[in-house]
Amino acid sequence: MRLALWRRYDGVMTTHGDVWQRMATYGNAWRRMATYGDVMATHGNVWRRYGDVASKRHTKEVKMNENHIWRWGIIGPGRIAESFAKGLTGAPNGKLQAVGSSNIARAEAFAQKFGGERAYGSHAELLADPDVDVVYIATLNPQHAGNIEDALNAGKHVLCEKPFTLNHGQAERLVALARSKNLFLMEAMWTRIHPITRQVMGWIEEGQIGEVIGLDASFGFSGTTNEDLRVIDLAKGGSALMDVGIYPVSYASMLFGSQPQRLTAYADQLPSGVDITNSIMFDYGQGRYARLSSSVVRQFDNSATITGTRGAIKVSHFWHPDRATLHGFKEGNQFTEPYVIYEPVERVNGYEYEAEHVNECLTEGRTESLLMPLDETVAIMATMDEIRNSWNLVYPGE
Repeated sequence: MRLALWRRYDGVMTTHGDVWQRMATYGNAWRRMATYGDVMATHGNVWRRYGDVASKRHTKEVKMNENHIWRWGIIGPGRIAESFAKGLTGAPNGKLQAVGSSNIARAEAFAQKFGGERAYGSHAELLADPDVDVVYIATLNPQHAGNIEDALNAGKHVLCEKPFTLNHGQAERLVALARSKNLFLMEAMWTRIHPITRQVMGWIEEGQIGEVIGLDASFGFSGTTNEDLRVIDLAKGGSALMDVGIYPVSYASMLFGSQPQRLTAYADQLPSGVDITNSIMFDYGQGRYARLSSSVVRQFDNSATITGTRGAIKVSHFWHPDRATLHGFKEGNQFTEPYVIYEPVERVNGYEYEAEHVNECLTEGRTESLLMPLDETVAIMATMDEIRNSWNLVYPGE
């Protein structure tokens, strides 16, 4: 029988303070949980399963005033940028300053819709604006590398949509550039920052399921094979792997704290070489594995099951999670009914946590995120290259 779960919120997920929740564990004990700003961490001292990411290189010497407002510019005002701009309205210490697009009418309409102060008919004009502190890039995949480079050379901090770049070489070069200029740079893997993901990692750090030995994760939606669509257009950097497959690949990296020792990948491909559905197996050694799949033509359940030596965690719609359940094992190695359920209510749409995280990093003087480190982004792009190489998917210009 599922036991009751009680929560007390001081405003739903609206402060950085602790939220006490009464969890119905087997003894109806009180457990201390935390909101986004204090899961597994105090600000600036986040515990991670892998690496000493809290190194000095991540922090500038001078921190900003805690009330400083970070002024955002958006390049590429499309559908994903709309979601980010909406989330930004719910992120403390940040505001939309300017929008840049090759279509000035589109930039103006976007700025008006989301309260931006200025609109520009080119990316260069936005990057030349001295009142823009940080740039969110949501252009087509092949444009990411050039846009990041231009923004960094203009002295702007950068948050760039996933996939960070087309390949490992581009990612490595841009990370080196950001570090040489002492500027903040981060891949916009919003899943990492979501309160449910932070809670999942908190359970794992507490040893709630023992050692993580397996991940099963999928992300797929029912689309068409019209090659004019961005997600399957080779010239636009499309593919199931690059569009949605990056989510389970990054999730596996987060959980295991490393890239796989070996991988096997299969794909259903169009004549252009673009994959529309794929299945990937990661081998981490010692029986640890990740089974991943993604598709832009088939609907999957889009969940993640994390199996440990003493239990499991199930995450609904893991890429934009709405529920996580913690299970133990009973006789016969069957999962128990969930004895902890975590279902926080988002302030806006989930993107607010990513925007708020970047604002906090900048206020603290950090030049990279502890939740999405640059070295890990580079390593993930190398894994993505290996997957693509296994089915000979090459993009123009590579």
